[in-house]
Amino acid sequence: MVKTWLNRDKYDRRKMAVSEPEKGREAETIFTIKNRLVNSKGDKVTLIEAQPITGRTHQIRVHAAHLGHPVIGDQFYGFKQSEDLSNRLGLKRQFLHALTLSIRLPDKQERSTFTAPLPDDLAKCLMNFHEAK
Repeated sequence: MVKTWLNRDKYDRRKMAVSEPEKGREAETIFTIKNRLVNSKGDKVTLIEAQPITGRTHQIRVHAAHLGHPVIGDQFYGFKQSEDLSNRLGLKRQFLHALTLSIRLPDKQERSTFTAPLPDDLAKCLMNFHEAK
């Protein structure tokens, strides 16, 4: 679990950043490692499940980068290695997908849950990898 405080980045107002408690809003994310993968070129990635407990702007992306493991293809919070890997894999976007989303709709009392399969472009990308030993 990652628990930090997030606030606007002081150098780029479009971005969020980990901040001191008195200057930010609490943000909490549970990360679970699902699989460690490698491709034929030796690129190593980790497939994770991220469960945001709070709902801050860019929370998952900021927390992943804060841990030193940015989301592949994240041009905002990613590192050079992440961008290079994204280009080698032919990704045109972040490798980030909401499998399940639960929200309370305005006209309903109970929460509604929606699920979506992994999009074709991300599934195709994963086909280049196998379980790391």
